[in-house]
Amino acid sequence: MLTVTNRPPASGFTRKPSPSAAVAIVALFLLGCQPSGEPRGQHADQPRPPNVLFILTDAHRASTMGCYGDGDAITPNLDALAGSGMRLTTAISNTPVCRPYRASLMTGALGHHAGLVGNWSEHNANDTVAEQYTPGTLPKGHQWTPNGLATMGSVFRDAGYRCGYVGKWHLGQVDIDPGPLRMGFDDFWAVSSEPAHEYWDWSYFTGSGPSVDQKGVFKPTVDTDLAQQFIEQDDERPWMLMLSWAGPHKPFEAPERFQHFDHVQALPNVRKGPKPDLAGYHAMIEALDSEAGRLLAHLEQQGLADNTIVVYTSDHGSLLGSHGMGGKELPFDGSTRVPFLVRWPGRIAEGQTFAPPLGTPDILPTLAGLAGLPVPAVPDGIDLSAQLLGAPDERTDPAAYLAGYASPAAKTKPTWRGLRTERYLFACTEAGPWILYDMLEDPYELVNLVKSGHPLVAEFHERTLATMQATGDVWLH
Repeated sequence: MLTVTNRPPASGFTRKPSPSAAVAIVALFLLGCQPSGEPRGQHADQPRPPNVLFILTDAHRASTMGCYGDGDAITPNLDALAGSGMRLTTAISNTPVCRPYRASLMTGALGHHAGLVGNWSEHNANDTVAEQYTPGTLPKGHQWTPNGLATMGSVFRDAGYRCGYVGKWHLGQVDIDPGPLRMGFDDFWAVSSEPAHEYWDWSYFTGSGPSVDQKGVFKPTVDTDLAQQFIEQDDERPWMLMLSWAGPHKPFEAPERFQHFDHVQALPNVRKGPKPDLAGYHAMIEALDSEAGRLLAHLEQQGLADNTIVVYTSDHGSLLGSHGMGGKELPFDGSTRVPFLVRWPGRIAEGQTFAPPLGTPDILPTLAGLAGLPVPAVPDGIDLSAQLLGAPDERTDPAAYLAGYASPAAKTKPTWRGLRTERYLFACTEAGPWILYDMLEDPYELVNLVKSGHPLVAEFHERTLATMQATGDVWLH
């Protein structure tokens, strides 16, 4: 996260196998595995670096989880993960939309430095039309490249890690062999084709060969099977796996056994517009929790849990009717604040919370720092690993920089910039201050302090504009 203080900074075949058949098919592309209850590849005279399991979801807002205070959510496995590790209470998606978040996650850069400011925008500097690739595998033919920036995969690969990616990619071509477009995830690749949110009839690629098509099987279940297969591979190297579930993003099509949430009531800030499908949303989250439990149990069975850093987070939230809005792309809490759970037994204290903001660009340097890797010189993020391991946070009123740059929604939603501190959420448009909420006293954002002329409005506005200038950000038209 850019730290902002009170001093402004100067064509393949089609098959429809069962889940077990799908795993067998993928095995043809991958090395063998050796399940075991003992840790693998560790020598008495050379401690093994920690593995990293990074679980990324799509559109899971922080408030819809038991450990974040939702009494209706059924998330026992994720709640247990929080209890055995650390829960970040102000983890922020700086630009709450899929592709800009993912580019920022990969590079530690804000959207305007990573070259992705919207899912599909004429202002996406590093997003090109890639006509040489198979038509239909990426909407509108867009292909993002990191333009020389180190990526999550390349940082861990260059440090000797075996790197794998499973699930939703949403940055470019998915039917690709190892090489630059995989951004370091060359050892294991099982990535779903677009559209990513087909949960019961979909396909994925393990390279540039034919796809493996699935029908009648819940997508996150197969993703989890594939993740387990990666974990089981017999290899002396430590590993880094990014598992990217496409849920709980709509359509809310969880298996029937999870569909029992008709009693869930809307938040107090849902006061107009269509009734949100809170039952479907909660069902999807319980389904993902079930898969998380299966995966974490597998880590234990393999004897790897004690030396694996596990992270659970999301690319953005979902407003679900809050402030009369659906979707994301706005600065409100339901859109920008995401769950962030991190566990590393024996190193990260159990049952702790971390309140200062952690933004998307901070994740790469922080993970590298936790793993003991050289921390890459990322454009905007900072390494918070020491703080997560218990060191005091000596920053003065840190803030995550928020940026709604450009999107098709800009016709009805203003482009905006803002700051999120532990206590306050501020956003402005080019015309001036827009919202300021005291998230401690007003967690549902019912009282906009801009309207009352609160003295902090001018301060936050000045800090935001100073951050725009310091980072080279400009209003886009």
